[in-house]
Amino acid sequence: MISEVIKVDIPRNSQIFHGFGEAHYNDAYQVDLSIPPTPSPQIALLFFKSFPPSFILLLKLRENLAKLVGLKNAKGQDLKAELQVFTGARGESIGLFHVIENHKNELIMGERDRHLDFRIGFHIQERPGGYKLSLITLVRFNHWSGRAYFFPVGRIHRWFMPRILRQMATKLEESA
Repeated sequence: MISEVIKVDIPRNSQIFHGFGEAHYNDAYQVDLSIPPTPSPQIALLFFKSFPPSFILLLKLRENLAKLVGLKNAKGQDLKAELQVFTGARGESIGLFHVIENHKNELIMGERDRHLDFRIGFHIQERPGGYKLSLITLVRFNHWSGRAYFFPVGRIHRWFMPRILRQMATKLEESA
C-alpha cells in the first residue's frame, strides 16, 4: 500500500542547494516506500513518465507561450528519444531539464533562463523498514518577469507535484 505524500522540509543531506545561491521558492514532497527505489536515472525517467494527461497539456501550452515571449523551450527536441537514451550523466537533458548533479542517493536537474532558474531533485533516504523518496524544487527569480511567470506556474506546480510523486511511488511499488 502506498503511503500518503506529505509536504516536508528539504532533507538536510540534500545537495540541491550546492552552487544554486538564494532560492526565492522551495518545496519538498515525500513518500515512504517499502522497496528500494530504482537508481537515480530511472527515478528521473519515472518522473517524466508519471505526468497526468492534464499536466502534459499545460506543458504544451507553456512551450507555445514561452516561444512567443522568447523564453527557453523544448520545441524541436525529440523528447521521446531523450527519454530512451537517458543515463543521468551530468549535462545530459530531457527537454529543459539538464542533469546538474548525480549522486548515489540524489539526482538534481534544472535550467537557467533569463526570467528564473530552477532545480528539481529526486532524493532517496533509507528509513526503518524502507525508504523515503523526496521530490524537491528550488526557484530563483532573475527578473520581475520570473515572479510574474511563477505566480500561476507555482500554483499549478504545488497541485501537480504531490500527484506525480504519488504516481511514481505507485509505479515503483507495482513493479516490485
